[in-house]
Amino acid sequence: PGAVRPARLAAWCDAPLRLARVFFNVLVSPVMLAVLAGIAANGCCGGRVPLPLQQFVEFCGEAYTSTALLTVGTSLRLGSSPTPSIDGASSLVGVALVAAKVFVAPFAMYHAVGLLTGYDQTAVNFGFVYGCMPPAPTVYVWARQYGVATDLVGRLLVAALLVATPFIVITGVMIDLGQARGDAEAARGLVDGAVATIDALALASCAWLA
Repeated sequence: PGAVRPARLAAWCDAPLRLARVFFNVLVSPVMLAVLAGIAANGCCGGRVPLPLQQFVEFCGEAYTSTALLTVGTSLRLGSSPTPSIDGASSLVGVALVAAKVFVAPFAMYHAVGLLTGYDQTAVNFGFVYGCMPPAPTVYVWARQYGVATDLVGRLLVAALLVATPFIVITGVMIDLGQARGDAEAARGLVDGAVATIDALALASCAWLA
């Protein structure tokens, strides 16, 4: 027992150090440094960033999502051999997380926004569509930086994107149909456009799986 107490004491003392190390790594990460640099530049320029600098950072911002998704795609192991770091339990947890994000989060956002706004139609529609959005690729960036379940996170991001995209299209069409009530021609055009979009996504997914 006497040897156990120093070990427990050392563990208690080491926990704050590890927590501080995690916060420090977050602060010095490229994502946080970019945010801090943008705040500093905005403050130094008095809220009026020079046009060349503004155009440059806007270009970088537009390229971030596509670059992160490209990183996710190139990191996937598409061979026939299973990924060692993904077992049955991890796959089950991943499926549950994707289902919760794509199907549960929209309804939770809908009612949360509705309770705050008295169920204003525009606000709840925005909350529902916002909840349908797939997870941001920043999740993979953090997972890769810390080396935590990168294979699983990459696959979950791709799965969530493939599942959420048709759901977003259908949701948008339903909202537009509500606004185009009484206009049969506009409603027919919306349905045709939605069907064409979903067909194109289905063909692309089948070609990718083949």
